[in-house]
Amino acid sequence: GEVGLFVTAIVGLDNVRNYVGNSKVLGSILRNYDDTPSRRIDLIGAAPRSADVPALLATINDTLRATPGVLLDPAPEVQVVAFDATTLKLVVRPFAKPSEYWPTLFAVTTALMPHVSALTPATGAGELEEEEFEAGEGAEEEEES
Repeated sequence: GEVGLFVTAIVGLDNVRNYVGNSKVLGSILRNYDDTPSRRIDLIGAAPRSADVPALLATINDTLRATPGVLLDPAPEVQVVAFDATTLKLVVRPFAKPSEYWPTLFAVTTALMPHVSALTPATGAGELEEEEFEAGEGAEEEEES
């Protein structure tokens, strides 16, 4: 990116140049995804309520540990967070190197297909909100709430 007198040009991960007023840049939070050795992938999954929960969680954990790009430290986390009469709602949280986030997300999604009935990124995970702008290698800016 380039900082000018009135605006900052930020090239996003999708190779689009965004121009942001400096008052917005200086008054906002900058989020840098490449500054730490690992990044958590947040997924919400579903499985039939009739599933053997300990076996399901063990299978998902084993699958995650065998999936390329998933880090063993920090360890993946898989838990049942809610349920209704027919469905278990799961959180699936493996970690990846920031530079391998997207390939690992895709590999995890594919690897878990046989074991869950649904899997989707948690709200906002890996997505840019309308008011957010990407900065540099994996950093993005957002307005304070």
